[in-house]
Amino acid sequence: MLTPPGPSSADLLIEQTLADELGALQHFCTLLAEEQEVLKRGEADKLPPIVEKKSVLAGRLGELLAQREHALTNAGQSAGREGMESWLVKHPRQTEIGKTWHRLLDLAVTARSQQELNGKLIAMQLLHNQQAIAALMSASGRPLTYGPDGHQRMGGGGRTLGSA
Repeated sequence: MLTPPGPSSADLLIEQTLADELGALQHFCTLLAEEQEVLKRGEADKLPPIVEKKSVLAGRLGELLAQREHALTNAGQSAGREGMESWLVKHPRQTEIGKTWHRLLDLAVTARSQQELNGKLIAMQLLHNQQAIAALMSASGRPLTYGPDGHQRMGGGGRTLGSA
């Protein structure tokens, strides 16, 4: 009796890469949550190491994506989500890989939402800082001016608000 062939090297690479991607994305979400807490507390001085870790991890996620897409093309599939979905249809016994894939997709949605919220928190903090600077400038008796790019400037060198 013949035994069915085992998984190809491309199939094994797809499986391993998905597991690595999921782990990296989970770590990325942890960093996003940490960043969010720091932003909520207004501790901007704690952001640079988090941003650095996020940047490194984002690069790693990009590498893993490229690796998975390369493995998919080697397995005769197209790259991207369609290729992965097609690969899963052709490998119906790979239920754990399918579960990993769907966890990865769900977590990507979560990461995108977290990143958008963090961006809004940063924008709010920036607005707050700009308003505080404007209040200090006004209290010091120095005019509030705007440069040719439309951004506020401290001191002279621009137009005083309302003096066009």
